[in-house]
Amino acid sequence: MALHLTGVMPFVVYNTLDSSATHHTPVHNGNEAAAYLQFIVDYYDCLPEHMVFIHAHRCDAGFDKDADVQLIQWNTIPGFASLNRAGFMWHIHLSQHVRHLNKNDYHHKAAHGITTAWQQVLGHELGPLPDELHVQGGGQFVVQKHRVLAHPRAFYQECLSWLADSSELSSWDKGMVFEYTWKLIFGEPAEVLDQNVWD
Repeated sequence: MALHLTGVMPFVVYNTLDSSATHHTPVHNGNEAAAYLQFIVDYYDCLPEHMVFIHAHRCDAGFDKDADVQLIQWNTIPGFASLNRAGFMWHIHLSQHVRHLNKNDYHHKAAHGITTAWQQVLGHELGPLPDELHVQGGGQFVVQKHRVLAHPRAFYQECLSWLADSSELSSWDKGMVFEYTWKLIFGEPAEVLDQNVWD
């Protein structure tokens, strides 16, 4: 789990399987998205100024949490920035893929998932679907408190309900929807690649 962060920074670990854990996610869909959203809902009224959302295991996507978290220069962090070092960079033409859907193609499948989520939950709060999306993948990032509070707690609760109840997408695909769209949820423009902490 995340015990490698002990003494480095305060942290909360959400267990997605053990309902007796101190922090657990009643929703078991959507990969890490359920844990991230549950944290925001649970701590909405007392969020810290900066939050690091990361997977519980120590190393992935080129990111060594034990070493790298200690290197973050908090005073230089923008409102939102990716933490992944592996260089996952995706460019998805949403409107084009929706018109010519091929679910066997990874980016087409992602576009289908994003469009579905936009119609069912995200668009209610975020407005019209962008035509294209530039994003650094990996699902690990730093975000400032004011970016999270730009949306009401009810929005994050609605996202959790969508993860639990929507049957059109698989659990994995629903998680990938959020991996692609965290930057949009937290106020970054779709057409510009999100900043990286290590740049």
